[in-house]
Amino acid sequence: MGADAGRPDAERLKLVVELSRLEAHYPTMLKLAGILLVLMIVFGILGFVMHVAVALTKIAFFICLIGLAISVVGKMLRPGGQS
Repeated sequence: MGADAGRPDAERLKLVVELSRLEAHYPTMLKLAGILLVLMIVFGILGFVMHVAVALTKIAFFICLIGLAISVVGKMLRPGGQS
């Protein structure tokens, strides 16, 4: 039990630190997703009224698609991103 007794605690601590780091990003991402959702709804409603809003909606939609693609590719390229 000598030198190996501390190893599981160190691995648990490493796991807890990594999980807390990952959880720190979720509130920011959820806030951004909420803002984009509200913008999409507003632009969609205005799209029935104004032609300019239709163009803004299309631009915002493609920006979101590009952001999604970058996010998915980045997650796939990151080590351990498949989980």
